[in-house]
Amino acid sequence: MGKRKVLVLGGTNYFGKILVSKLIESGELVTLATRGLSKDSFGDSVSRIVLDRNDLKDELKDLEFDLVYDQICFTPEAATALLEVIKAPRIIFTSSQSVYAPGNNLKEEQLEYPSTDDPRLSNSTGLDYGTCKLLAEVAYLKSDKCKISSVRLPIVIDPADQTGRFQFHLDRIINKRPLFFPNIEASLSMVTAEHAAEGLYKLGKISHSGPINVATGEIKLKSFLELVVSIKDGEFIPASEEGEEQNSPYGIPSDWWMNLDNCKRLNLLEEVSLTSILKRMINSYE
Repeated sequence: MGKRKVLVLGGTNYFGKILVSKLIESGELVTLATRGLSKDSFGDSVSRIVLDRNDLKDELKDLEFDLVYDQICFTPEAATALLEVIKAPRIIFTSSQSVYAPGNNLKEEQLEYPSTDDPRLSNSTGLDYGTCKLLAEVAYLKSDKCKISSVRLPIVIDPADQTGRFQFHLDRIINKRPLFFPNIEASLSMVTAEHAAEGLYKLGKISHSGPINVATGEIKLKSFLELVVSIKDGEFIPASEEGEEQNSPYGIPSDWWMNLDNCKRLNLLEEVSLTSILKRMINSYE
Protein backbone atom coordinates (compact mmCIF):
# COMPACT_ATOMS: atom_id res chain seq x y z
CA MET A 1 0.00 0.00 0.00
CA GLY A 2 1.35 3.41 -0.98
CA LYS A 3 1.29 6.45 1.21
CA ARG A 4 -2.24 7.65 1.85
CA LYS A 5 -3.34 11.24 1.63
CA VAL A 6 -5.01 12.04 4.96
CA LEU A 7 -6.89 15.24 5.76
CA VAL A 8 -7.30 16.17 9.42
CA LEU A 9 -9.85 18.86 10.18
CA GLY A 10 -8.56 20.23 13.46
CA GLY A 11 -5.53 18.43 14.82
CA THR A 12 -3.56 21.25 16.42
CA ASN A 13 -4.82 20.81 19.97
CA TYR A 14 -5.12 18.12 22.64
CA PHE A 15 -5.47 14.53 21.37
CA GLY A 16 -5.61 15.83 17.79
CA LYS A 17 -1.90 16.59 17.99
CA ILE A 18 -1.19 13.04 19.13
CA LEU A 19 -3.24 11.64 16.24
CA VAL A 20 -1.37 13.76 13.69
CA SER A 21 1.97 12.63 15.14
CA LYS A 22 0.93 8.98 14.77
CA LEU A 23 -0.14 9.55 11.17
CA ILE A 24 3.17 11.23 10.33
CA GLU A 25 5.19 8.48 12.01
CA SER A 26 3.37 5.84 9.96
CA GLY A 27 4.28 7.61 6.72
CA GLU A 28 0.91 9.11 5.82
CA LEU A 29 0.80 12.31 3.77
CA VAL A 30 -1.02 14.57 6.21
CA THR A 31 -2.83 17.80 5.45
CA LEU A 32 -4.02 19.91 8.39
CA ALA A 33 -7.12 22.01 7.84
CA THR A 34 -7.68 24.63 10.53
CA ARG A 35 -8.79 28.21 10.98
CA GLY A 36 -5.15 29.15 11.32
CA LEU A 37 -5.57 30.41 14.87
CA SER A 38 -3.34 27.82 16.59
CA LYS A 39 0.27 27.16 15.68
CA ASP A 40 1.53 23.60 15.42
CA SER A 41 4.93 21.98 15.82
CA PHE A 42 4.83 19.69 12.80
CA GLY A 43 7.01 21.84 10.55
CA ASP A 44 7.42 20.48 7.03
CA SER A 45 5.94 17.11 7.99
CA VAL A 46 2.44 18.27 7.05
CA SER A 47 0.71 20.41 4.47
CA ARG A 48 -1.69 23.07 5.70
CA ILE A 49 -4.97 24.59 4.63
CA VAL A 50 -6.56 27.56 6.34
CA LEU A 51 -10.33 27.43 5.95
CA ASP A 52 -13.64 28.59 7.29
CA ARG A 53 -15.71 25.59 8.39
CA ASN A 54 -18.79 27.34 7.03
CA ASP A 55 -17.25 27.92 3.60
CA LEU A 56 -15.20 24.92 2.50
CA LYS A 57 -15.68 24.90 -1.24
CA ASP A 58 -12.83 27.13 -2.37
CA GLU A 59 -10.17 25.33 -0.34
CA LEU A 60 -11.28 21.72 -0.88
CA LYS A 61 -12.93 21.60 -4.29
CA ASP A 62 -9.80 20.55 -6.21
CA LEU A 63 -8.34 18.19 -3.59
CA GLU A 64 -8.73 14.44 -3.11
CA PHE A 65 -7.92 12.36 -0.05
CA ASP A 66 -7.88 8.70 0.93
CA LEU A 67 -9.08 9.36 4.48
CA VAL A 68 -10.55 12.33 6.36
CA TYR A 69 -10.59 12.84 10.13
CA ASP A 70 -13.20 15.39 11.13
CA GLN A 71 -12.45 16.55 14.66
CA ILE A 72 -14.19 19.92 14.54
CA CYS A 73 -17.73 19.08 13.47
CA PHE A 74 -20.28 20.15 16.06
CA THR A 75 -23.48 20.49 14.01
CA PRO A 76 -25.32 18.55 11.29
CA GLU A 77 -24.99 21.58 9.02
CA ALA A 78 -21.19 21.34 9.27
CA ALA A 79 -21.29 17.64 8.38
CA THR A 80 -23.50 18.30 5.37
CA ALA A 81 -21.26 21.14 4.20
CA LEU A 82 -18.19 18.89 4.22
CA LEU A 83 -20.00 16.09 2.40
CA GLU A 84 -20.97 18.49 -0.36
CA VAL A 85 -17.35 19.24 -1.29
CA ILE A 86 -15.09 16.47 0.00
CA LYS A 87 -13.60 13.89 -2.34
CA ALA A 88 -12.68 10.91 -0.17
CA PRO A 89 -13.90 7.32 0.25
CA ARG A 90 -13.96 7.50 4.03
CA ILE A 91 -14.52 9.95 6.90
CA ILE A 92 -13.85 9.30 10.60
CA PHE A 93 -15.93 11.72 12.65
CA THR A 94 -15.10 12.48 16.27
CA SER A 95 -18.47 12.25 18.00
CA SER A 96 -19.21 12.11 21.72
CA GLN A 97 -20.65 10.04 24.54
CA SER A 98 -23.00 13.00 24.92
CA VAL A 99 -25.21 11.46 22.22
CA TYR A 100 -26.36 9.02 24.94
CA ALA A 101 -28.76 9.77 27.75
CA PRO A 102 -27.51 8.64 31.19
CA GLY A 103 -27.33 4.88 31.60
CA ASN A 104 -24.90 2.03 32.09
CA ASN A 105 -23.30 -0.35 29.61
CA LEU A 106 -24.46 1.90 26.77
CA LYS A 107 -24.19 0.09 23.44
CA GLU A 108 -23.86 1.65 20.01
CA GLU A 109 -26.82 -0.21 18.55
CA GLN A 110 -29.25 0.67 21.34
CA LEU A 111 -29.29 4.35 20.41
CA GLU A 112 -32.00 5.14 17.90
CA TYR A 113 -31.22 7.80 15.34
CA PRO A 114 -33.65 10.59 14.48
CA SER A 115 -35.20 10.37 11.03
CA THR A 116 -33.00 11.34 8.09
CA ASP A 117 -35.60 13.96 7.15
CA ASP A 118 -35.61 15.52 10.63
CA PRO A 119 -35.88 19.31 10.10
CA ARG A 120 -33.22 19.88 12.77
CA LEU A 121 -30.61 18.51 10.35
CA SER A 122 -30.72 21.82 8.52
CA ASN A 123 -31.42 24.03 11.53
CA SER A 124 -29.75 23.01 14.78
CA THR A 125 -29.69 26.50 16.27
CA GLY A 126 -30.25 26.43 20.03
CA LEU A 127 -29.84 22.68 20.44
CA ASP A 128 -27.55 21.25 23.10
CA TYR A 129 -24.11 19.78 22.40
CA GLY A 130 -25.16 16.12 22.58
CA THR A 131 -28.15 16.58 20.28
CA CYS A 132 -26.01 18.43 17.73
CA LYS A 133 -23.40 15.65 17.78
CA LEU A 134 -26.12 13.03 17.32
CA LEU A 135 -27.64 14.95 14.41
CA ALA A 136 -24.16 15.32 12.89
CA GLU A 137 -23.85 11.51 13.01
CA VAL A 138 -27.19 11.26 11.20
CA ALA A 139 -26.13 13.80 8.57
CA TYR A 140 -22.96 11.84 7.92
CA LEU A 141 -24.43 8.35 8.01
CA LYS A 142 -27.32 9.13 5.67
CA SER A 143 -24.81 9.97 2.94
CA ASP A 144 -23.98 7.29 0.37
CA LYS A 145 -20.99 9.30 -0.84
CA CYS A 146 -18.44 7.60 1.41
CA LYS A 147 -18.03 5.30 4.41
CA ILE A 148 -18.46 7.00 7.78
CA SER A 149 -17.22 5.98 11.23
CA SER A 150 -18.55 7.98 14.18
CA VAL A 151 -16.23 7.65 17.18
CA ARG A 152 -18.06 8.29 20.44
CA LEU A 153 -15.55 9.58 22.99
CA PRO A 154 -16.33 10.27 26.66
CA ILE A 155 -14.66 12.90 28.85
CA VAL A 156 -11.00 13.10 27.84
CA ILE A 157 -8.49 13.16 30.68
CA ASP A 158 -4.88 14.29 30.48
CA PRO A 159 -2.42 16.15 32.72
CA ALA A 160 -2.32 18.81 30.02
CA ASP A 161 -6.12 19.02 29.78
CA GLN A 162 -6.73 22.47 28.34
CA THR A 163 -10.26 22.57 29.73
CA GLY A 164 -8.89 22.34 33.28
CA ARG A 165 -11.56 19.82 34.29
CA PHE A 166 -9.16 17.21 35.65
CA GLN A 167 -7.00 19.77 37.46
CA PHE A 168 -10.08 21.42 38.96
CA HIS A 169 -10.82 18.37 41.10
CA LEU A 170 -7.25 18.02 42.28
CA ASP A 171 -7.01 21.69 43.21
CA ARG A 172 -10.25 21.63 45.20
CA ILE A 173 -9.27 18.49 47.12
CA ILE A 174 -5.65 19.52 47.74
CA ASN A 175 -6.79 22.91 49.01
CA LYS A 176 -9.68 21.35 50.95
CA ARG A 177 -12.37 23.39 49.25
CA PRO A 178 -15.97 22.20 48.73
CA LEU A 179 -16.98 20.24 45.63
CA PHE A 180 -20.55 19.61 44.52
CA PHE A 181 -21.54 16.32 42.90
CA PRO A 182 -25.17 15.30 42.28
CA ASN A 183 -24.20 11.67 42.92
CA ILE A 184 -20.71 10.41 43.81
CA GLU A 185 -21.95 6.82 43.52
CA ALA A 186 -22.42 7.28 39.77
CA SER A 187 -19.91 5.72 37.35
CA LEU A 188 -18.50 7.62 34.37
CA SER A 189 -16.59 6.64 31.23
CA MET A 190 -13.25 8.35 30.64
CA VAL A 191 -10.61 8.21 27.92
CA THR A 192 -7.02 9.40 28.05
CA ALA A 193 -5.84 11.75 25.31
CA GLU A 194 -3.38 9.06 24.19
CA HIS A 195 -6.13 6.44 23.95
CA ALA A 196 -8.46 8.81 22.09
CA ALA A 197 -5.76 9.37 19.48
CA GLU A 198 -4.82 5.68 19.38
CA GLY A 199 -8.42 4.61 18.82
CA LEU A 200 -8.89 7.10 16.00
CA TYR A 201 -5.58 6.14 14.41
CA LYS A 202 -6.19 2.38 14.52
CA LEU A 203 -9.72 2.79 13.20
CA GLY A 204 -8.22 4.47 10.15
CA LYS A 205 -6.17 1.33 9.49
CA ILE A 206 -9.13 -1.04 9.27
CA SER A 207 -12.41 -1.28 7.39
CA HIS A 208 -15.28 0.03 9.51
CA SER A 209 -18.43 2.09 9.23
CA GLY A 210 -21.05 3.17 11.74
CA PRO A 211 -20.80 4.29 15.37
CA ILE A 212 -18.13 2.99 17.75
CA ASN A 213 -17.58 3.62 21.46
CA VAL A 214 -13.95 4.30 22.40
CA ALA A 215 -12.90 4.74 26.05
CA THR A 216 -10.19 3.70 28.47
CA GLY A 217 -12.83 2.47 30.91
CA GLU A 218 -15.23 3.66 33.59
CA ILE A 219 -14.88 4.53 37.25
CA LYS A 220 -17.19 5.37 40.13
CA LEU A 221 -16.79 9.06 40.96
CA LYS A 222 -16.42 8.20 44.64
CA SER A 223 -13.43 5.99 43.76
CA PHE A 224 -11.86 8.77 41.71
CA LEU A 225 -12.19 11.20 44.62
CA GLU A 226 -10.74 8.66 47.04
CA LEU A 227 -7.70 8.25 44.78
CA VAL A 228 -7.04 12.00 44.80
CA VAL A 229 -7.49 12.22 48.58
CA SER A 230 -5.13 9.32 49.30
CA ILE A 231 -2.40 10.31 46.84
CA LYS A 232 -2.41 14.05 47.49
CA ASP A 233 -3.23 13.89 51.20
CA GLY A 234 -6.18 16.17 50.61
CA GLU A 235 -9.79 16.13 51.69
CA PHE A 236 -13.03 15.83 49.77
CA ILE A 237 -15.49 18.29 51.28
CA PRO A 238 -18.96 17.77 49.78
CA ALA A 239 -20.69 21.05 49.01
CA SER A 240 -24.22 21.17 50.40
CA GLU A 241 -25.62 22.92 47.34
CA GLU A 242 -24.82 23.75 43.75
CA GLY A 243 -22.70 26.74 42.88
CA GLU A 244 -20.77 27.74 39.78
CA GLU A 245 -17.47 27.85 41.63
CA GLN A 246 -17.82 24.40 43.20
CA ASN A 247 -19.82 22.36 40.69
CA SER A 248 -17.86 19.38 39.39
CA PRO A 249 -17.62 19.23 35.58
CA TYR A 250 -17.77 15.46 36.08
CA GLY A 251 -20.99 15.72 38.08
CA ILE A 252 -23.73 13.42 36.79
CA PRO A 253 -27.02 12.38 38.45
CA SER A 254 -26.63 8.68 37.62
CA ASP A 255 -24.42 6.16 35.82
CA TRP A 256 -23.20 7.26 32.39
CA TRP A 257 -20.77 4.79 30.89
CA MET A 258 -20.34 3.01 27.58
CA ASN A 259 -20.04 -0.63 26.58
CA LEU A 260 -16.66 -1.29 24.92
CA ASP A 261 -17.23 -4.73 23.38
CA ASN A 262 -16.85 -3.45 19.82
CA CYS A 263 -13.80 -1.38 20.69
CA LYS A 264 -12.18 -4.52 22.14
CA ARG A 265 -13.30 -6.72 19.25
CA LEU A 266 -11.58 -4.39 16.79
CA ASN A 267 -8.46 -4.18 18.98
CA LEU A 268 -8.55 -0.39 18.95
CA LEU A 269 -7.03 -0.12 22.43
CA GLU A 270 -4.94 -2.31 24.68
CA GLU A 271 -6.82 -3.29 27.81
CA VAL A 272 -5.42 -1.29 30.71
CA SER A 273 -6.56 -0.26 34.17
CA LEU A 274 -8.17 3.18 34.23
CA THR A 275 -7.47 3.28 37.96
CA SER A 276 -3.73 2.74 37.37
CA ILE A 277 -3.67 5.50 34.77
CA LEU A 278 -5.50 7.88 37.09
CA LYS A 279 -3.01 7.12 39.86
CA ARG A 280 -0.11 8.06 37.57
CA MET A 281 -1.84 11.23 36.43
CA ILE A 282 -2.66 12.30 39.97
CA ASN A 283 0.90 11.56 41.14
CA SER A 284 2.34 13.65 38.31
CA TYR A 285 0.22 16.69 39.16
CA GLU A 286 1.99 19.51 40.98
